[in-house]
Amino acid sequence: MLVYAKSIITGVERSKDIDVTIEQLDAWHEGQLIQNAMPHVSPADRDFIKGIFEDEMSGYRPLHWAGMNIYVNERSVYGNTMVYPACDKAKAFANIAGTKTLTFETIQEIKNLGYDVCLNYKLGGERDWRKD
Repeated sequence: MLVYAKSIITGVERSKDIDVTIEQLDAWHEGQLIQNAMPHVSPADRDFIKGIFEDEMSGYRPLHWAGMNIYVNERSVYGNTMVYPACDKAKAFANIAGTKTLTFETIQEIKNLGYDVCLNYKLGGERDWRKD
């Protein structure tokens, strides 16, 4: 599966073909340890899925990782791009908005509050909400 991940350091999005299923990604996002959800995936590929890119890690201190990030998953549902919360903060924003998904307008408001909206994985879709 082609997995899209956004760097936790630079915010740059990359894609990589990784032998992983949607069910495994969902299990991880629902709280299962990544090594248990996808035991056959290499540690380097699991780091990639989490947005940790080896070439960016040289000399970087974990102190800088503490940012205002929320994590989402993107899916194409009947030709419509849907953005699903993938962490507790994103779920809280969806609850506040009274929706199960995050609308493009809600995402823009979240960004206006200073949060970075990080894409865990993407399956199809047309509208690129990350550039709005």
